[in-house]
Amino acid sequence: MGKRLRKDEAAGYTISVSAKTSSFKRRSKQTTLVEPTNDIKDIESTSLILMRELCFGERGLFSENDGIRLVGVGVSNLAENECKQLDIFSYMKEKSKQDEIRLNESKKKEKTDKLDTMLKKINEKYGEGKIKKGG
Repeated sequence: MGKRLRKDEAAGYTISVSAKTSSFKRRSKQTTLVEPTNDIKDIESTSLILMRELCFGERGLFSENDGIRLVGVGVSNLAENECKQLDIFSYMKEKSKQDEIRLNESKKKEKTDKLDTMLKKINEKYGEGKIKKGG
């Protein structure tokens, strides 16, 4: 579901779960988020909370000794192409992650360049094929 939402560049404010019992009664529970989401982890964690309430909460499905035959999760109240204002902390956290990735890539390239230079010098001094890079 999150993959489809991201593909369509959409996100939803409302996450809902529904269950059909073995006696064909349908029950559902939903919640509306402050910010729209298409993140699978957010959808999963929210739907698990809702499903626990639906099954084990006050007047839950299992308190009625009824089995479950069908479960559904949905995202609605979509915010397609809506501008999203990020809070400064989310922005800084994301920027920090991106900076760390760039730094790691830079360090890796630097090590690879040094290794290539050393390999070239060894091959020049002792001849080609005396030392090779591992897989």
